[in-house]
Amino acid sequence: MSLLSTFGAMLLALTFLFAGIKKSIIFKEFQSTLELSFKVPRAFSKFAAFTIITCELAILPTLLLPTKPLIIYQLISFIMLIFVFIPLYTLMTGKVIQCNCFGESSVLDWQDLLRNTILFLASLLLCIAPPLQIFNLQILTLFFLALTLVNLIINLKSISTFLHSE
Repeated sequence: MSLLSTFGAMLLALTFLFAGIKKSIIFKEFQSTLELSFKVPRAFSKFAAFTIITCELAILPTLLLPTKPLIIYQLISFIMLIFVFIPLYTLMTGKVIQCNCFGESSVLDWQDLLRNTILFLASLLLCIAPPLQIFNLQILTLFFLALTLVNLIINLKSISTFLHSE
């Protein structure tokens, strides 16, 4: 169970690192998305965008610390729960919400819900079984598996489009 939890920690760390870096590169576009899709007031949108990016980037060093209190894992789960409810709300209401998930502007759909649900389950796993704090070949293997899954999660829409193209 600890190896699976370690895999989940790596998956979350790499995902949030990638998402935070991509959003910081397109900061103005991300800020505009918050204003248009989520009705964040213009005066507050820059602060909101900066806060979201900072939280995403802060998850990586937090997960790499040798000892972590349970509250850290619970906060990560809470963030992921919010990220699950946004596409769920979109799908249930039919409302079109533009998102800058992983630095690409797109409309939220079932693929975003699937991606966020996988990450939410990984965050819940951290609350149940803390990850291992050792480094060995198994951990390195888990790291590369997590990196591969992050790549699949990030490119889920492109893969789906490719598979359904004629």
